[in-house]
Amino acid sequence: MKDDSNGTSDSAMARRFAIDQLLSCRALNQIEEMTDTQLARAILPPPLRTDTCTACGDSLEMDKAWQAPCKHWHCFDCLGTLVQACMDDETLYPPRCCDALPRQEIKELLPRDLATSFEQKAAEFDTPAGERLYCAQPACSNFLGSTTIFSSRATCSLCHSNTCTNCRAAFHAGPCPLKPSEAEQQTLQLAHEQGWQSCRQCKQIVDLIPGGCNHMTCRCGHQFCYVCGARWKTCHCPSVNDAIGGIGVVHPDIRAARDRYIEAVREVEGHVGRLREAERMVGQRLDDFLQIINARRAQ
Repeated sequence: MKDDSNGTSDSAMARRFAIDQLLSCRALNQIEEMTDTQLARAILPPPLRTDTCTACGDSLEMDKAWQAPCKHWHCFDCLGTLVQACMDDETLYPPRCCDALPRQEIKELLPRDLATSFEQKAAEFDTPAGERLYCAQPACSNFLGSTTIFSSRATCSLCHSNTCTNCRAAFHAGPCPLKPSEAEQQTLQLAHEQGWQSCRQCKQIVDLIPGGCNHMTCRCGHQFCYVCGARWKTCHCPSVNDAIGGIGVVHPDIRAARDRYIEAVREVEGHVGRLREAERMVGQRLDDFLQIINARRAQ
């Protein structure tokens, strides 16, 4: 074949044309396989070099940044940290910036193992607390799903043990017993001795640090009083708990410090009362003195 005016043979041009066509077909196939999130990221302009991560404040790398619906940028590391935090603490779920972040979109940006764990934890947290079913084996305690999707028995996918969906104990034959198991009885007895309270919505047992507020917010979202267990703001219990070792048992050091504080307040109130009485007497004397002067001027 002859060369053209640019010195390129007809065969080379044909080969280049064929390669361009192949690459175009591959690009189209890749686009067809892309998810909506990946397409949006391909169309979305990359962050400017002056943009910083909303969480850590570091400069953003072009290929490791994501813009939330609220227009704030996040680096992938901080996004993973945010997801991990909400998995460890249900009160932080769902992960948020200004608003809740789209789960499906951020899941595609996470490492595969973290994305899988996040999907499993999201299924647990999205289930109402009263309907959550866990494996009865204490060493497993895997989340099995909602009690509404099982009949009477649920099989754990990890340890393959069976759990009764009615009493949430190990599966048993015959009618479900109303009496709690021995382990549950021991736990309830310990909670009673230690003065621990339990959430009346999900039955989760909680403890309170000394001097903490009696306003409890359970991981299921239920708010209650630590003293009596009633829904918050429906009782007349004190808002602050100073007990150690159980409700109503006050440590001697705390009692002594409180008594000293009360005595100091009473002394200050006594001083204030005496100062006010002295001020009243001075004012009375001044009024008497002014009356005497006015009387002499009138003469």
